[in-house]
Amino acid sequence: MKVAPPAAAQQRAATAAALERARRHVLEQQDSSGCWRAAEYTQVGNDAEDLFYREFAGIRTGDLTEATARWIRSRQDADGSWSGGQYGSGDLTVSVLAYTALRLAGDSPDAYHMALAAGWIRDAGGIAAVGLRGQVWLAAFGQAAWEDLLVPPPEAVYLPPSYPVRLERQPEWGRPTLIPLAVLTAIRPVRGLPFALAELRAAAGGQAAARRGSAAGVSRFPGLDRGLQACRQGLHVAPLEAARAAALRKCGDWIVAAQSQDGSWRGGRSGWLFSMMALELLGHRRGDRVLTEGLAALDAAAEWDEGSAPVRRLVVRPRSAAITALAVSALGDAGLARDHHAQLAAAIWLIEEELSIRSRWLAGRYEPSPGQVGESSGALADIAETAAVVLALRKVSVPAAAGKLPTTTFALRWIAALQGKDGGWGQLTPRPGSTLGTRFALFDNADHRGASSPEITASAVRALAAAGQPGSRTIRRGVAWLLRAQLPDGSWPGDDDTGDLLATAGVLAALIAAGVLEGKPPVVRAVGWLLARQNSDGGWEYPWPRRASRRERPGPSAPLPTARALMALLAAGSQLAMDAAHRAATFLVTAQRPDGRWAGAGDALEIDTAALSALGQYLARCGSRPRPIVPGLDSVAMG
Repeated sequence: MKVAPPAAAQQRAATAAALERARRHVLEQQDSSGCWRAAEYTQVGNDAEDLFYREFAGIRTGDLTEATARWIRSRQDADGSWSGGQYGSGDLTVSVLAYTALRLAGDSPDAYHMALAAGWIRDAGGIAAVGLRGQVWLAAFGQAAWEDLLVPPPEAVYLPPSYPVRLERQPEWGRPTLIPLAVLTAIRPVRGLPFALAELRAAAGGQAAARRGSAAGVSRFPGLDRGLQACRQGLHVAPLEAARAAALRKCGDWIVAAQSQDGSWRGGRSGWLFSMMALELLGHRRGDRVLTEGLAALDAAAEWDEGSAPVRRLVVRPRSAAITALAVSALGDAGLARDHHAQLAAAIWLIEEELSIRSRWLAGRYEPSPGQVGESSGALADIAETAAVVLALRKVSVPAAAGKLPTTTFALRWIAALQGKDGGWGQLTPRPGSTLGTRFALFDNADHRGASSPEITASAVRALAAAGQPGSRTIRRGVAWLLRAQLPDGSWPGDDDTGDLLATAGVLAALIAAGVLEGKPPVVRAVGWLLARQNSDGGWEYPWPRRASRRERPGPSAPLPTARALMALLAAGSQLAMDAAHRAATFLVTAQRPDGRWAGAGDALEIDTAALSALGQYLARCGSRPRPIVPGLDSVAMG
């Protein structure tokens, strides 16, 4: 294997300086608990629900309402709808929630943006076709009937924690959302609105009614009715009213016990608000500690953009295992000592998080929410995230008593057990009514996986290879699947089945880690594909939206794809790859801000940690290891 000559001394010095700035910036973002937090804006349906709760509780203010309305208006798509995420097409439930919130803010239904939204909503089926989340709020404001919402009754709180109480169309809704929702549907509160929503009702017909039944239906769990009957008999309470009152009191106790230390609830935003509404209906006053802390946490989740027209939006900053793992790996690549206090604190947090998740699953108080990670969100088990944790823990000298070995052992077994028959790995999705395993430990086989994905398979292969299993049958099958999935042009496909930079960079690094030699044709073709897409400034463009193959001109270079491509080229190690790596490192150094950050779309820490890892690996490959920070001698404090 050819070794690239050392980079010019001037370039190495500039790279080392950029690395030091980035390293200190990442350390400054560490939470006092040892983890790092993700940061992302929520979809506007959550902002609308925040307004609805305040209206329901009688605490909505004009300034807050108008600032939130400005944010909701700014996120409306050209067709009048609102999407359920940062990208994607319109979502009916989110659109109805956003429209209703704007009516609450005083927007006239005759205004152009409102008429456009109403037309889109009617074409999509109208308010009769919204999902259960929207139906709950419509019922709370007298726009729908509580009795049409089929959810488990309050007596479900008596079922054992391991019993699957979930809805067929809302598999991510577990007890943290369904227990307070059971209270609401039992008491059936109604707060009238100063307007009706007749303009959102589609023409009468069977299609809308059918869609509504599909969206709001309940899974008839095998044995649920029998289980509830057995619980009622065990209570020795004859009158139904007495049994219901006892169940409601039990629900209230359960909701109080499920509150997190920061005042939030682990039922996602809807479950959080449902919990506060349920407690008020059960007799808790707004000055009670539980509701006071819940409202304070709700206020803390909002971000204000001050100015002549203030904007208020909700931002999620959950403690994130994925971001923490990326930060630990990046700091290790950047030369932070294996026993540095920041690394130790992060590793211990990751291990304790795994144990905590395991115990909360067993207690039934942890709710999965696809697409989210972190302690407060209740993440669905994620193979790529678990693999990142395994790689991170290998960069830290954790005391034996901290449980690093059992955690990584569970994680590796969990990853291997989820390998598909074709040899690849895919995104996990919950089966309706299933009890899910944790992110790092396998409790059951109720999860199932979607089609194998190059990015997820690459993550699994890297983790298994780093754990010292490069020749295992599991890895050989994973590598074989990746080689079969390579496109003729040398790339690997992303979400739209065309060559994707992030997928290609991840797979290339995984193949090298698994022992595939740099001179093999699949590696050579992949390197050639990456080099052909490098911009003149040394960087690569974002693959989002993933239309690069259909554009005549390349887009502007960005730090995250450049960092990922740089790490893949460093792993490949050929002379051509190293020549491109020098130019990529120069781009990252030039694009860095004075405070050590990089700009770009997506989570800021994900971008910063990727660039930090890439520059650290680059200096190491060029024979200039980053200067290690010795424990006790640096002045960076966690905060």
